[in-house]
Amino acid sequence: MGSMDILVRAGFTIATDGDDRVVLTPAGKSSQAFNLVVRKQPPRPAKVTSPSNGYWLFYAPEISAAAGIALTEAGWSWLSEHGCDLRARHWHHHSPDAPPASSVPTTRPVRRGRPATVTWSVVRSLVVSSQPVRQVELAANACATQGRVSQVLSTLVDRGLVRRDTSGWVSDDRAQLAAWFIDSYPGPGGIESWWFHLDPLMTQASLVADTYRSTALSGDAGADTIAPWRSPTHAVVYSPALLDLTSLGFVPADGVADGSLLVVAAPSDTSVLRAERVADPLQIAYDLHRLGGADRAEAADRVIKFALQP
Repeated sequence: MGSMDILVRAGFTIATDGDDRVVLTPAGKSSQAFNLVVRKQPPRPAKVTSPSNGYWLFYAPEISAAAGIALTEAGWSWLSEHGCDLRARHWHHHSPDAPPASSVPTTRPVRRGRPATVTWSVVRSLVVSSQPVRQVELAANACATQGRVSQVLSTLVDRGLVRRDTSGWVSDDRAQLAAWFIDSYPGPGGIESWWFHLDPLMTQASLVADTYRSTALSGDAGADTIAPWRSPTHAVVYSPALLDLTSLGFVPADGVADGSLLVVAAPSDTSVLRAERVADPLQIAYDLHRLGGADRAEAADRVIKFALQP
């Protein structure tokens, strides 16, 4: 696969793990193992289907702009002789030569299919509550039926993460439940756009939040709001729909890896949007891990400790 030269030039370390798995490690970031699928050509965009659970890398010598976009939207990472779009647990690498770059310059689909919104909503509610929560409240928070919430709770009971109390549902080890969320959450899905502004990051975040009241702040800026630890350099703003921030003095950017400071995300996981102004601590911690870096891992720990306060 001569296209691996693209990754080597970008500073990746590449290792194989059997015939159908490859481990990619960007400089200064964590390793990610991908299930590898190699084909002579990609499927037609209309025929692209989502992969099964896990991280999947599709390789073909030539991948058109339309095929690249279809693969990304379906949850694949992909690699060709001319470009790539790699989406790992804690990092994203998009080759400047990848076909989608010219097709959608400031908007990118976020990997990983349709998230189990009700599950993540229930977990969010139980992590931040030191007291039992009634099933009817969990259903209201998730905008779901009690029957669906009951199914979710049954799964969490089987995993030893929650139990039923006389007055509701509770986790005896909320730190363990939070860790399970961070390890299991597939990401918010949806679509992102990236923006740059000359003002300090927290000023940018406040400007967007004050203008668009239905947004929720995450990333470095969200962490700085509830548990300051590091100087914020990136903000994630969750919104029911993508926002055009040009009227606020922002300019579109090519992506976080290219120095963008503020990400607007319209998530498929609507449980992200049920927080007011600042995203819930689990989402903030997840986004800190996704942005990467040892200091962000420490900041994520502080955010989780904040969430676990009585």
